[in-house]
This record gives sequence, structure tokens and C-alpha cells, in this order.
Amino acid sequence: MTQPTSTDTRLSTGLDARLGTGVDAVIFDFGNVVVQWSMRALFSEFFHTDAAVDEFLSTVLTPAENLRCDLGTPLADVVGELVDQHPHHKEPLFAWRDRWIETIPAMIDGTEALIDDLLATGHRVLGLSNFSTETFALTLERYPVFHKFDDYVLSGAVGMAKPDPRIYELLLERHELEAHRCVFLDDSLANVGAATALGIRSHHFTTAATARRWLIDDIGVVGLGGLGGLGGLGGAA
Repeated sequence: MTQPTSTDTRLSTGLDARLGTGVDAVIFDFGNVVVQWSMRALFSEFFHTDAAVDEFLSTVLTPAENLRCDLGTPLADVVGELVDQHPHHKEPLFAWRDRWIETIPAMIDGTEALIDDLLATGHRVLGLSNFSTETFALTLERYPVFHKFDDYVLSGAVGMAKPDPRIYELLLERHELEAHRCVFLDDSLANVGAATALGIRSHHFTTAATARRWLIDDIGVVGLGGLGGLGGLGGAA
């Protein structure tokens, strides 16, 4: 007979809470939900003005190039091609390759406490993020909060990215979850819209405090008001 794991025990003891709210899993985006993600944190030293950074990010290291990495293209390959095309920008491009972790400067205030409280009340905590497996390994080393997740799906591991509905469906199928029994937190309105279209109750994340309040007031998740992170309910996160 197999002994129950700590996750099995936690989910069993939290069954009443999950049945009461109809929530089997809370799904988190990672960038700007769990950890800060900012290109400016790295590139501001290479440009004299914010406008120059904006131009670099709109004409050289564009969202499309970043998405290539999120979908699994090695960072060094993307940078090599961009340096060939824009040799006058080689310094910031090489910095992005060699110092990528500086684009993740800190945790988002209050999110880890929210994760802890959800786990303590027996909820399954999952991740769904547009993230390169290469750069996520660096992030995981610096921010062990991701070890607390029951599971996560990364775009770089599966070759598809939000807001493609298939990546949401993959996560649901992997854990035999029904969309209407899950909730989703993401800072992108497009990603929130895609999840909502699939029947997942979704919240446009701005702060951990407002996400916590939404889970309590709109979803009815119990146990989040009296545990860690309560102080975040009244102010900025």
C-alpha cells in the first residue's frame, strides 16, 4: 500500500473548503504575479532616456523575439541573430544573454503569503507561464517559492504560449480539472480573457492584496483572511 504524500494529505484535509467554494485549483502566472519582471531593470544602464529604452524594445528586442525564447529557442541563438542584425546594440543584447536574471529583480509583495495560505487551506496551487525553461532554471535557483507549487506548465517546455487556449487545456487535462472549478491570476488582460473564454474564473492581477480580496469576496475562498498576508488587504501590495 502506498503511503499518502504530504500533498495527498493536504488536499484531503482541504476537501471541505474546496467543495464549499467549488475551487479545485488556483492557477498563477509567474512574471509580475509571483516575481517582478522588467526589462528596464537591466537595460536602463545602456540608454540615456526611457524613450531610448522603449525604442530598443520596440525595434530590436521586440516582444516577438522574447516570445521565441518563451517558446523554446535558446537565448544565445536569439541574441546571436539580433547582434548580426543590430551590431550597434551588441552590448545590451549580450547583457540580456549573460545577465538575464537581472530582469527578475524581486518578488511581488504578498504573493508568496497568498500561496502559503492557499496551500494551508488545502487548495492545489498550479502555475501557467510564458517562460523559457532555460531562464526559468535561473529563476528557480534564486526564488525557491516556485518549489511550493504542486505543478506548473511552462511555454518553453510545451511549445505553445498564452493566450493560446491549448496551453490552458493542457494544464487542465494533465490534472483532470474542470475549467469552472479553477481560478486563474494573470497580469495580462489577453491571457485573462483567454482563460475566461474557456470557463476558468479569472482575475486581472495588479497586486496580491486585490487578488486575495477577489478570492475571498468574489470566489468565496475561506481561510485567507485570518492567515498570513492579512495586512495586505488594506493597502498597496
